[in-house]
Amino acid sequence: MILEDNLGAEGDSVYAALMAAHEGLSEAESHALNARLVLM
Repeated sequence: MILEDNLGAEGDSVYAALMAAHEGLSEAESHALNARLVLM
């Protein structure tokens, strides 16, 4: 398990970008996006 903060000060902007990526998506599209992100 990684316990270090790998995002640093950019963590909030990364989270905001992830939330923005889901805006306007259907539930199925949102699940598909999550599945693709998990594989990264």
